[in-house]
Amino acid sequence: MITPEDCIKYLLTLKSNGVYTMQKIEFWLLQYSDFYKETCSLVSSNDIFELDNGQDVRLPSFWNSTDNDKFLDLYKALDIISDFHRAENHMRDTLVEYHTVKNCQSDLKQWIRKNEYLIADKYASFYFDYLDYDEDDNELNLLVYVESVKEFQIYIDKNEFKYTLEFLNLFQDSSSAEQSLEN
Repeated sequence: MITPEDCIKYLLTLKSNGVYTMQKIEFWLLQYSDFYKETCSLVSSNDIFELDNGQDVRLPSFWNSTDNDKFLDLYKALDIISDFHRAENHMRDTLVEYHTVKNCQSDLKQWIRKNEYLIADKYASFYFDYLDYDEDDNELNLLVYVESVKEFQIYIDKNEFKYTLEFLNLFQDSSSAEQSLEN
């Protein structure tokens, strides 16, 4: 029988030189997707309290994270970064479009308006949440931090998010340029 601890230990074997590839993370997510669903069901059925009116309420856990909680937190965090990675092709296409419009001020403004929802919604805190820096503020890799499993860190090669990082840098630069043109 699989345990959450087994899943976490297996993930640790998938890194190379301290860094994970998205391919290996995707493999791990796929391999344990059924176990994730089962664990979600198990955890959601725990700590249920029935109120006088018959309504069920889940009580918050006030103790240390269980192995199930750690596995669920880790799986969710990796699933989120995986979702960002699945958008790499879209980011590549967005960059191709940028390079065709970058020399025309009106087209560039339109491109910025068209894509600003990505910054406002999905990518608002991407740098803060994932980029890891050295003491000299040089970008290293992406770091997926999971509070309940802080005994190990999950580093992903930043080149796996090449188009996302380029888009965020370009958008920031283009947006700043547009603001200075308007002033």
